[in-house]
Amino acid sequence: MNQYFRNTNIVDESTKVNIASSYFTHSALLWWRRRCAKESDRDVPIDTWEELQDEIHEAFYPKNAQRELRSKLRQLKHDNNIHDYVKKFTELKLQITNLGEDEGFSIFMDGLNRWANMELERRGVKDLSHALDEAEAIAKFEKRDSPKPKPKSKGWGDKNAKAGG
Repeated sequence: MNQYFRNTNIVDESTKVNIASSYFTHSALLWWRRRCAKESDRDVPIDTWEELQDEIHEAFYPKNAQRELRSKLRQLKHDNNIHDYVKKFTELKLQITNLGEDEGFSIFMDGLNRWANMELERRGVKDLSHALDEAEAIAKFEKRDSPKPKPKSKGWGDKNAKAGG
């Protein structure tokens, strides 16, 4: 919504509240109707876009969501595919409002498996952005779980070939 307000040069706070609330559906719309009904009882209107955002956050955002997201980020491990690890890490990171650069970098590096961590250290990676890029770059070197078996030969020198046949 902020981008929409900037792009359309909407600066009036009550206009922002009216426009944003016009997009509410389902539970948000029910919440808004209840809130407006209470407003007439209490005379405590929502006058600014910031107030509306705060009330929406309080009504719908779990109280411990940031802590849970940080916990998920710390528990995330590079087990199989480095692309998946980078993608999941980035998705969680973007949801955390105040993840510092150093903290994010440490968590990312700690979640990598040993060979990937060592390779990024060898490459001199010192920050999260560079680590994410380099992790994607080394993905082609990642060990695959099930290498393709070599086809068995039925010609000369094959121990399994039947003699005289």
